[in-house]
Amino acid sequence: MSILATGERPCPSRWSALAVTVLVLGAGVAACGGSSAPTQSTTETTASLPTSSPTPTAPSVHPVTWLCRPGLANDPCTSDPSYTQVLASGSTHSVITSYPPNAPVDCFYVYPTVATGTTANAPLVAGPAETAVAVAQASRFSDQCEVYAPVYRQLTLGAVNGSIPVTSADVALAYSDVLNAWDSFLLHDNNHRGIVLIGVDQGADLLVHLMKSQMDHNAQLRLHLVGAILLGADIQVAPNQTTGGTFSSIPVCSEFDIPGCIITYSAFSQVPPAGANFGHAGANLDQLTSQSAIAGDPVACVNPAAQTSTAPGRALATGLNSFFPTGSNAAINLPDFSTPSDSKAATPWVNYPNRYLAQCQTNGSDTWLQVDLNKAPGDKRPGLDEGLGSPWGLDPESANLALGDLVSDVQQLADAYSGNVSTPSG
Repeated sequence: MSILATGERPCPSRWSALAVTVLVLGAGVAACGGSSAPTQSTTETTASLPTSSPTPTAPSVHPVTWLCRPGLANDPCTSDPSYTQVLASGSTHSVITSYPPNAPVDCFYVYPTVATGTTANAPLVAGPAETAVAVAQASRFSDQCEVYAPVYRQLTLGAVNGSIPVTSADVALAYSDVLNAWDSFLLHDNNHRGIVLIGVDQGADLLVHLMKSQMDHNAQLRLHLVGAILLGADIQVAPNQTTGGTFSSIPVCSEFDIPGCIITYSAFSQVPPAGANFGHAGANLDQLTSQSAIAGDPVACVNPAAQTSTAPGRALATGLNSFFPTGSNAAINLPDFSTPSDSKAATPWVNYPNRYLAQCQTNGSDTWLQVDLNKAPGDKRPGLDEGLGSPWGLDPESANLALGDLVSDVQQLADAYSGNVSTPSG
């Protein structure tokens, strides 16, 4: 696949669709990205998003609350990347480093479910949990891109686990903030640079909907897609194909040197149980994209550590290059760093090369990234912990288990994109 830019400046009216209309029991409820919440139905319905939204001739973008953005004071996505590498032997090596200036592409990151509370939607505030997860999942991508991450009124943990009723308006409110930030990013910040989309669980599902509604049928905008990392999104493809299920025009990656594709997987340390929240179409958070299972179309899995990506079910075990935050940023359901080796880490990050092995596996309608310990003799580095229970698998750690690989994948995709696309000036 070769992507060649036309050199034309994309028309703003084709790059945005701000109006999100939601039907609740037959009544129209409008949701937008402003500071005031829409009127919400008190009757619980099946949470879903509209399949399309009107495109205004002149986009109207509301102010965005940014969690990460170039030039932002105390930007968590530019925090210190220095790390301690811990090998199987227990030996350690500290690497003091910083992010290079003027990264050639942009990353647009939507964080996963981290908000607690008694309401369906979180407030439009960057709290400690949002800051910590941005450090843990998004900051290391600053080595390759300028990271933008909006705060959004996501569904809270209670809404996701079913203890708080969720309406379609609640779901649309979360998406409207992401869509509003996306439009603002395109209109005011991106300047036609290459774009990498990054999301995990709820964030990934919202990006799936964004890509389906704004990009899948917009060839001009797809020219700027370097790639996407969508973890826990349960993207389907036609049998033996890279598209044809969830997306008609955006493929899952078959090579990491062909830009414009998606890296996607759901990580488990065992066969996903019945009713798992990830790994099969129509699971749990897929409600955020109005995504229903397409009979006969498998869920895609791309092994981020493979030199070439893997088709669903292909058995190729590869060592992962794992990075985990230490200190306060580790307290977001990530592995316990209490082993003797970790006590020697005085850096914000710890790196465990080849501690874990990964391969894509399929069992019936389930497809997932199987992650196992690389059981080298004497290796006392941290094991695997499905701390939220087997239905969640390794979702909280899914990005960090392969974070070094994912950053390298972005570098390969960005290099290929730069070689194929002539970015217009202005």
